[in-house]
Amino acid sequence: MPLSDLFIASVGAFDRFNYGDVLFPRLLEDALRRRQATWPTGGVEIAHYALIEADLTSQGGVPCRPLSRLRQDLARYPRSAVVLSGGALLCSRIGDLHADYIESPLALFGYRAFRRIFGYRGLERRLARRYGLPSPFPHAPQPEELTPQTRVAFNAVGGSDLDKFLPEHRAFVRRSVELSAFASVRDRKSLSHLDLPKVQLSPDSAHSLAALWPRKVSTGPRYLSFQVGSKSARRIDPTRIAQALRRVAESQDLEIHAIPIGQVASHGDREVLASLLPTLGPRARIRDENDLGGVAAVIAGSAAFFGTSLHGNITAMTYGVPFANLDPDLVKLQDYLATWAPSFADAQAPRLSAATDQGDRFRKVLATPATELARLSEDLATRVEKNFDDLFRAIF
Repeated sequence: MPLSDLFIASVGAFDRFNYGDVLFPRLLEDALRRRQATWPTGGVEIAHYALIEADLTSQGGVPCRPLSRLRQDLARYPRSAVVLSGGALLCSRIGDLHADYIESPLALFGYRAFRRIFGYRGLERRLARRYGLPSPFPHAPQPEELTPQTRVAFNAVGGSDLDKFLPEHRAFVRRSVELSAFASVRDRKSLSHLDLPKVQLSPDSAHSLAALWPRKVSTGPRYLSFQVGSKSARRIDPTRIAQALRRVAESQDLEIHAIPIGQVASHGDREVLASLLPTLGPRARIRDENDLGGVAAVIAGSAAFFGTSLHGNITAMTYGVPFANLDPDLVKLQDYLATWAPSFADAQAPRLSAATDQGDRFRKVLATPATELARLSEDLATRVEKNFDDLFRAIF
């Protein structure tokens, strides 16, 4: 069987069901499909890689090969590219990725305690050997780790926490980006941390979601979609937020649909939302959607989305749904909204006293004019398409 003119290795955290991360390979495939006429003679072959082998097809994701076999696969092709996509990818470390495979909360607590007591470096070196990787930074490939004919591209990735890295680790990640064929990041803080002229600013690829799954008209009762992750729940007062949300929903005859988005144990959305269900009232329920399209449809069909998930907010923006962050200390989401939706002031989580009722803010968000939301959605989708064009031009 003849080899393709170009082999694309799509790399990211695609091996566990976490909504935002698992979206990216589907969006990359769809962007390629919509540009078939520009493919080189002989076509393009694409395969997806993550830390471990997995197949999330039944949940709307893709089959993944283990990263340990990436170089071996690249060597089979005369032309190849590695495209890295998804989330805060520049800040991902093998120790954090490994934690996402630990399902028991008790085991996760023990792992984190071990890491604090015995140190990060030694643990990560062991984990890198265990997973067959050259470094503890799986998403910062160095040229010497790949093949000479391989071009590397970073697709609208995040790195807002790079300033928390040790200088030598930050330099390692920065070198990977500097030597790539193409790089774009999703917010101004990531751009500032890298400080490289070649890096472009682009919205997250999830703003092309409507091209993959067009919005369907909702025929049931009107509702608010709501989400809180476990880390944010420790920083904010989710009970007070749930009380305010219930009052707003009841005043406007709306149900509340709590939607778990971060479904790996380290995110813990479902546990938090289940504990808030009595506070949210009798017209609230949990929507357990176990596939990407289902999660997107819940948010797209709602009257507004209130949550701490970056990709929950991005999905709302994409479908023209009013949106708001609930955690003022969630840096990646606050930075993203400041970069791409600065005029939507009520979407930014304010710093409030414990006694402040956020009901007025929630009502303002609900009243956001549909025309403003549509303009934002169209502008960001257009920018994403340009980013895809630039990326493919760099690797073809």
